[in-house]
Amino acid sequence: MIVFLLIVALLIAIVAVVFALQNAEVVSVLFFTAEFEGSLALILLVTFVAGVLVGVLLVLPSLVKVIIKSQRLSRELAKAIESKEVQSISDSDSKEDEGEFDEF
Repeated sequence: MIVFLLIVALLIAIVAVVFALQNAEVVSVLFFTAEFEGSLALILLVTFVAGVLVGVLLVLPSLVKVIIKSQRLSRELAKAIESKEVQSISDSDSKEDEGEFDEF
């Protein structure tokens, strides 16, 4: 699996380098009153990274909520399992106690 991921990452890197070489011309970007100049590939990369960051920030609250709920449910499950084990141990002890009296 790791080899597959490395091959995919290498292919993405090669495509990114080819894209950057083919789109090296300088472009000007106006954002409100600010003006930025840079290669087209760099501008597109920066906007892509900004979009990913915005997406992660929008998903983060839901992700934290799911993680907290998962931890709570895991604790509840552990308590339920523990109480079942205690109950089954006490049940087996009572059955052993009953067996001792049957011998007399």
